[in-house]
Amino acid sequence: VLVEKMGVPDMKAKNRIRNAQLAADYSIDRTTVKL
Repeated sequence: VLVEKMGVPDMKAKNRIRNAQLAADYSIDRTTVKL
């Protein structure tokens, strides 16, 4: 039960980190295109 409770926020955190990385890569691509 503890593992399941720990796993849910962990997945959300991983998804949030992945979304942040995608957003960062996207903004970097946008800036490089402008240059």
